[in-house]
Amino acid sequence: VGVLLVGAIVGARWLLWATLPGYLWSKDSASYAAPAWTWLDEGVWSTDPRRGPTYSAVIALWLKLMGGFDSFIIFQHVLGGLCIAAGSALLFRLAGPRAWLPATLCGLAYAIYSVPLHLEHMVRNETLLFVFATVTLGAWWLALRRDSVAWLAVAGVGLSLLTLTKNVFTPLPLVVVAVLTILAPRDRAAWGSLLVRVSVFVVAFLLPTAAVKLARRLESSPQAPRPQEWVLLYGRVAQLTVLEGGIEPEIKKLIYDDIVDYRKRGDELDNNIILKRTAVPRMEKHLFDRGLTARDLSDLCRRLAFEAIAANPRAYLRQMGKDLAQLHRSSGERSKRPDGDQVEDTVTELGKITRPHPTLRAAETVACLEVRGNDEHFRAYHRMVRRSWLFSRSPVLLTTLLLPLVWWQSRGVERWWWLSLGVLWFFNMALLCTIGRPMDRYLMAVVPIMFWTLGTALAFAWNAATRYLECKVPALAVTPP
Repeated sequence: VGVLLVGAIVGARWLLWATLPGYLWSKDSASYAAPAWTWLDEGVWSTDPRRGPTYSAVIALWLKLMGGFDSFIIFQHVLGGLCIAAGSALLFRLAGPRAWLPATLCGLAYAIYSVPLHLEHMVRNETLLFVFATVTLGAWWLALRRDSVAWLAVAGVGLSLLTLTKNVFTPLPLVVVAVLTILAPRDRAAWGSLLVRVSVFVVAFLLPTAAVKLARRLESSPQAPRPQEWVLLYGRVAQLTVLEGGIEPEIKKLIYDDIVDYRKRGDELDNNIILKRTAVPRMEKHLFDRGLTARDLSDLCRRLAFEAIAANPRAYLRQMGKDLAQLHRSSGERSKRPDGDQVEDTVTELGKITRPHPTLRAAETVACLEVRGNDEHFRAYHRMVRRSWLFSRSPVLLTTLLLPLVWWQSRGVERWWWLSLGVLWFFNMALLCTIGRPMDRYLMAVVPIMFWTLGTALAFAWNAATRYLECKVPALAVTPP
């Protein structure tokens, strides 16, 4: 079984690389790579204030050692493959020996699941989210099962690195401390053990954060972080902006035409227009010209967004309901990405870069991509990813429905682990329907939760069915190979 799973993991990535050896360069890639390029060329490190340091630091270290992005993409595929192998191994433990067959089939589907596979092929930080989430949740399970302080420390470090990359597991520290407290021995003399465990987790969580803060102090030209959550929220509700009266009349006069034009799009709203082309850049320039900062821009967006929501609560609730329906109806399904259209878009984006960095190897990449700009070239790859049956129909909806049932059926310390997963899952569902917007790549941090939930629910059903059959027909007893 192990050889079969490893073969599927490696084979899927080999097929994608054989289909498209040139990596895909997304619109956001340059913002991750720019600090690395500056460091390589000038010896100066300055973290991108919007993107954070983690992914850019990984890129910089890799380019310094290896010199190019092609090998960096292979490195991402190795990381993703290892996490899929680790996640599958944990599923086998969750499912039990009786359910080895459905666990194997789930692992094979996970190995060729197109969402992580596609994002491993791009210069984006979602693969790190996937890696750190797998490490954090897997270590948390081992810490509970083995009562291990060492694995608790690994979970703390993993959670800290995940938070530095993107803060999507906000409730987990409180959940961990609460669970450790609940599981602490009732003997007062033994409460020192609880303090040790909580301290180890907290210190492990704080160490990477402290290191990053120290590194920022040592930067030659440090840039203050740019809070994004309120800017993103305003991007989601900009069409509801109160243009007549209310707060900030000077700002509203500045963006009046932008909002009016945006409303004319009807239901075809694209918050990137507000965030990157019109209202937000215009407000940013207005504030920066007056000596204000990104935090002032964030506060301004928060005030405008809250005013818009308060004035149009029903419209905002309708939008949340629409986002929630879209998220649960179709998000996370296996997809045909990458495809010919994405290759054409990538060639266009690369052509817009006037002075590409040598490590980008832009001309070679464009030449490689131009001969692959049609869907016929991707037929074998698309045929493979369509076999990812576990994620074929509304996997987000199924996870939302099945996760409480899996928690209810679990026993012992594993029940607390499933409770942690439930908190994180529903927190992210709320986040994607209030501040963000539903997109497959935004699910990467919770893809392991989705896989473990669907696989364990299937294993529970399999175990119940086989027990029933064994009672009726003892000769049908199922044993692992």
